[in-house]
This record gives sequence, C-alpha cells and structure tokens, in this order.
Amino acid sequence: MRGLLKAYGINRVYVLGAGFSAPLGLPLTSRLLQLVHEVAATKPWFGDGGKPFPNGQADWLLEELQWYFPTERIDHAGIARGELPQGFDIERFLSYVAATSAFQFKTGERWNEHGDKFTAFLKTWLAEVIVNHQVRAMHSIPTYYREFARSLPGSLVLTFNWDTVLESILDQERIAFTFDLPSAYQNGKVPIIKLHGSIDWFSKPSAEQTRPWMRFDHLSKSFEGCYRAQGNPLRYYEQFLTPWIVMPSYDKVSQILALGDLWQLPWIYLQDELQVSVIGFSMRSDDFHSRAFLYPQFVQGTRDRSLTVKVVDLAADDSQRHMVAQRFHGVENCQFHYSGFSSDALRFLAAS
Repeated sequence: MRGLLKAYGINRVYVLGAGFSAPLGLPLTSRLLQLVHEVAATKPWFGDGGKPFPNGQADWLLEELQWYFPTERIDHAGIARGELPQGFDIERFLSYVAATSAFQFKTGERWNEHGDKFTAFLKTWLAEVIVNHQVRAMHSIPTYYREFARSLPGSLVLTFNWDTVLESILDQERIAFTFDLPSAYQNGKVPIIKLHGSIDWFSKPSAEQTRPWMRFDHLSKSFEGCYRAQGNPLRYYEQFLTPWIVMPSYDKVSQILALGDLWQLPWIYLQDELQVSVIGFSMRSDDFHSRAFLYPQFVQGTRDRSLTVKVVDLAADDSQRHMVAQRFHGVENCQFHYSGFSSDALRFLAAS
C-alpha cells in the first residue's frame, strides 16, 4: 500500500528492541530467569493442607523447570547465582510453557485468556521484573532519550519491548501518541505499534476482580477487549490480572494472534519511501515472526531504493560485529553503529 504512510505524514520508521532500553538498566533475555526467580520467591505459595512452600512461588517455577528439563541439574541456588546448566536456553523453556499453555485452549483447562495458570503467573513475574527496573531507571533518564522522543513526530515506532519507557518520556515531553496507525491520521500523534504487547495492557476484569481505584483506557478498535491500565501496573498484578505480553519463545503464533489486528497486516508499516532506523533489535535468524515481515522488506526496499536502513546495536568485537551484520545480509547499503544506543547513535541516525 505505497503512499499510505506518506498520507499520515510519516517519513521514518523506528524498529526498537531490548537494546533500546538496555542502557537504562532494563534486563536483556539472558538475565530474565534469575530475575524472575527473585520475584517469584517473594510471592507466597501453598501446598496441600495450606502449608506454605519455603521459597514461595519460586518453588513452583523450579518444579516446572525440572519437569521440562528432567536430565539437567537445576536448583534454587544455581538460579540465584545465575549458574545454569551449559546450553540451557530460557527461550526453549518459555517455548515449552507456551506450547503447553496453548494445549489448554482445547482441553478446557484454561486459567484465563492467557492459557494455563502457570503461564499467567509467569507473565506477571516477567512483567514485574520490567516494572521494577523501569521505576529505578525513570529517576535518571539520559538527555539523549528525551532528544530521541522529541524527534519522533513524523515517525512511526515498531517496538518489540514490553516496557513503557518511551510512553513515559513522551508524556513528560507532552508529545501525543497512540497505539495504532489509524488513530494517528492528520493529528500529529506518534503511532507506537507494540508488537509484543505491554506491561500495562490487560483484559478488562470481571466485576468481581474490579477495584474502585482501577482505571482503564481502551486502546483502539484494533484491540477489542484489551485496555491500558492507569497507574502502577504492580497494583493490577496483585489482583491477579495478567498483562498482555508475548513471551520470547520460538513459536509465538498463539500469543500474537491473541493481540487482535496488531499482526494482521504488519508489512504495511514499511510500504513507502522511508528511512528505517533499527535500534537494539538484532533480528535473529530464529525469530521467525518478526523476521518474516521485516527482513524481506528490508532487502527488497533497499534494492528498489524506497528504503534506507541504519542499524544501531552493541557489538564489542569483530566477531560480534560480523554476527550483527550477517543478520542484515542482503540489505543494500545498510549502515551500522556498533556502540549501542547513545547520543552518538542519535547523531549517526540523523546524518544524511
């Protein structure tokens, strides 16, 4: 649909991954299990007869890990130290969890709209990790984040992050934004397309779950049944509301389809003459869902000169730089900045 984004006054698309928020101290995938274990350990959990488990819900987490990895030696002490069996992959674990949860939709053993009970709790632990780190980060936001936010009018943001760092900064800078494209038509709002959901998105609770302090904003017609909560998300988690986030598993089909129309026509976000800036998103070869609509368009768009692509990533040595570059192999005239997101990265992106 060439010309659609131009009609919205959009000439640049930003693609954001975890590396966008990492300079603020928000965790990367490699640290998630350890941090989730810490959060789960603070939550009480009771066995038969009402006897509390000594490590709270972390005992439940360990039980699931040992179930899916029966030949590995995984224990609380090792997780707490960040020492896991060689070759352990948290994305494989989350893939098993997501697959099992999807089965519940057919067996009728659903806990809520997210599938089984463990998946719902796991998503809440993951989200709480992000909230805790974001709260600390927002006390001292580097100037270049604010400069980035102020540059966004006239841009569309595709983000795979769950955090609300960007939204919070845009609010502080008094820059209006919305979570779909149609709502940004000729009004100056910055469309932020959160392809993996958000820590503050929920299904509207039942009357029994609703509390007087709860406030929800309907996202858009593209997200029927999904609402953005006002205030501290932790209060909503305490009421057993599960955030709409897509876990980093290999097969995300059942998760992304639940996000309504968000993934129905993702290629329209790159169908124009555009500058594309990829920040902290490595586009791994095994991330089939994002790569399926991004990579072919990057290649074809740069071949026909409709797209120009710049990539900001963190690569400490030649080997890492080669790995990043290989993921964008075939994207013509692709330019790279390997020092991560920073004020220097902003200058690199702004340069013609």
